[in-house]
Amino acid sequence: MEAQGLKECLGECQQKLRKFLADPRPEHQHLSEETQTSEKAHRAAEDQLLQHRGALKDLLARAPYERKVEAAEHVATIERDLEQDRLRATAVRLLFDTIQQCEEEAVSGVAEPVARRATKLLGRIAGKSTGAVTLSDALEPEAVAPPEAGEEVDLAVLSGGEREQVHVATRLALAELLTRDAGARHLVVLDDVLTATDDQRLQRVMKMLEEMRPHAQILILTCHLERYKPLTDAHLIDIEALGR
Repeated sequence: MEAQGLKECLGECQQKLRKFLADPRPEHQHLSEETQTSEKAHRAAEDQLLQHRGALKDLLARAPYERKVEAAEHVATIERDLEQDRLRATAVRLLFDTIQQCEEEAVSGVAEPVARRATKLLGRIAGKSTGAVTLSDALEPEAVAPPEAGEEVDLAVLSGGEREQVHVATRLALAELLTRDAGARHLVVLDDVLTATDDQRLQRVMKMLEEMRPHAQILILTCHLERYKPLTDAHLIDIEALGR
């Protein structure tokens, strides 16, 4: 009976063993090898992680110093550029002041002789009672000083004809200085400057223009051609006809 019981127990064990399809030991061996390989890869990854952490730590430690060096170089470049800009600005300012000074000296040297000559020409046009001509720094007539007035009279007080005569005298005085006195023949342009001047004074101006012809080329723009007919050998150009 005991033997029979052992046989039955053996049968049950055999039935349980049949449930296992194969021997698990080769699979166990294979899994053990894969585990070892994974552990090696894990240790290698940990070593690389430690190396990367160390490199990152070094970079972080050097970063502020490198940024400081770069910032210092950038600041030095900006300071050099700023100094160059200062030098250029100083040079431009010096050049501007020099040019302005030269212009002032040139104008001051020209204004007085032009004013004297304009006064003389104005006397020929309107009579000596008109007085001396005063010019601005831009060589523009500002006032006249009639002898009987005792003081300068602003051009705005004069009549239209008198104002244009003062301007013509000034233009012709400057033209004489730049042409006859300078020995160079330049163009003198007059744009309807004598529209309010009476015929007698206009004839005097015509005579002065005739005197200037040898040393200046005179161009007169006008809508009143008949007023300039006394000019001899004048070349007339009809601008309106040219545009047709």
